[in-house]
Amino acid sequence: MIPRLALRLPLLALLATPALAGHTSTLPPELARQVDDVFAEWIAPDEPGGVVLILDEGKEVFRGSWGLAHAELGVRSDPRHVYAIGSLTKQFTATAALLLVDEGRLSLDATLASLVPGFPITGAGIRVRQLLGHTTGLVNFANVPEWTATWGRESTPDQLIDLFRRKPLVDAPGTRFEYNNSGYVLVGRAIELLTGQSWAEFLDERIFRPLGMASTAVNDPGAIVPGRVPGYARAQEGWQNTKAELHPSQLYAAGALRSSLDDLARFHRALAGGRLLSPAALAEMTTPGVLVDGRRTGYGAGWAVSRQRGRTVLEHGGASYGYYSAVVWLPEEGVWGAVMTNRYGFGDEARSRLVRAVMLAAGWPAREAPATLDGALLEQIAGVYLAEHDRALRMTVTRDGDHLLTAAGEEGARPALPRSPDELFRPGDGEELEVERDADGRVLRLVARRPYRGEIRWRRVAEELQEELAAAPPAAPTPPAAIERPEIYVGRYALGPGLEAVVRLENGALVVDAVGFQSVPLLPTGEHAFSLPSAFGSVLFEVREGRAQALTFTQGAQVMQGARVE
Repeated sequence: MIPRLALRLPLLALLATPALAGHTSTLPPELARQVDDVFAEWIAPDEPGGVVLILDEGKEVFRGSWGLAHAELGVRSDPRHVYAIGSLTKQFTATAALLLVDEGRLSLDATLASLVPGFPITGAGIRVRQLLGHTTGLVNFANVPEWTATWGRESTPDQLIDLFRRKPLVDAPGTRFEYNNSGYVLVGRAIELLTGQSWAEFLDERIFRPLGMASTAVNDPGAIVPGRVPGYARAQEGWQNTKAELHPSQLYAAGALRSSLDDLARFHRALAGGRLLSPAALAEMTTPGVLVDGRRTGYGAGWAVSRQRGRTVLEHGGASYGYYSAVVWLPEEGVWGAVMTNRYGFGDEARSRLVRAVMLAAGWPAREAPATLDGALLEQIAGVYLAEHDRALRMTVTRDGDHLLTAAGEEGARPALPRSPDELFRPGDGEELEVERDADGRVLRLVARRPYRGEIRWRRVAEELQEELAAAPPAAPTPPAAIERPEIYVGRYALGPGLEAVVRLENGALVVDAVGFQSVPLLPTGEHAFSLPSAFGSVLFEVREGRAQALTFTQGAQVMQGARVE
């Protein structure tokens, strides 16, 4: 534990300390070294860094820091520092809503139209459960061109809602999961209308102050916050300072908070210990939603939910320009961890590394060893499958020695290793495939689940059609909505010194290459607005005189702008 006296030392007292990684731990020494290495191999001592805390049944077992909190002053990262947490804010907004559910003041089945006055008829079919679970079909306000014009000034919740209130739905409610900040803006506003308090006041009164979370609040960039670290972004020429371009009110209940490791730990202990929510409300947070066609979404309320190595994994990331944070919880093991960084980029390296570190701390081996199955069992699973939600999508499963290879859609063949006769897993990406059989043991379907992706149910084609279908060319996938004049968006956009996004045409499709992305398709969602389906983000182009002159990337609470350079 850190001595009480050390908590009173001013931040500048750290200046004379070398910027080296370090940790305290009650884990076995070799295991603690492995956890440390997960982050030490990623964060160099002389670059923006990060801090990590891991708990086992609420007790601290690992506390570490790597790299720099302040690159210009040479201040090393310290687990007591304060960071912007971006979309981790959603966990607090979801908890606040479920507190009201527990008190009988809010129903998860209440309609949006009944909670937010003046919302048009589209709100009559949208439920609170769908707002929390990203299945509303609403336009993400970050894709609305008018939003960027308001970034630097304070905005009211109603002004944010006005950006998308009368936009047509992208999908029918409950038919598709798509990460969407608009739902959490509406939940925050509903909390205000039900309680008569602002969203921030309600959080402070019901969660932050009772739990002693003194470092957690709306991340006002003008406030003097002891221990708050500046944010940085990686460019081709090196690390760059970032500056706050968004007033926190522009992110509101979807991403406006700051916090510290110890505050996040206080919140976790209260949540896991039943001091905030009833068991039923906690189950709503941590159980994946279900679409109208029966598929699970992989997201509850403020938590992404998956099965990895046959066990439940709860996680969430939070990006804000200059920062990335994440939490991971293995509820069956009682192990929880949080990472906070002042390293910005269009990726979630911090989250994926935290998953590895928490699994190690829980005693899981670094790599899962596959089971050895009889070849006949593998042959039973091999065959041709069609996606139940879109029969144009096909997956071919073939045996390759002691494991299987699957090729779905336009993906190349990928290994699927056996865990048991009824479970397969893919090393590296967390995807699992459950084998469902009929009463006679014949394979009916494979159910694929991947973190943040929900599930795809692949129905096995009848034996008599297997050979015929395998020989036939795959059905053409449903084409995305046509992009009118895609050439006006093609070009290079400067996101920062030495940092670019490249928008180009690839096989007739519009794609973007950016920080951490390669050939990510741009799917139209509105006028000059596109989603990044594989990266849970969006791109909005500013078009003048018939040509895109600038673009805005949004991913969670992470926003980055760039002007065209060619």
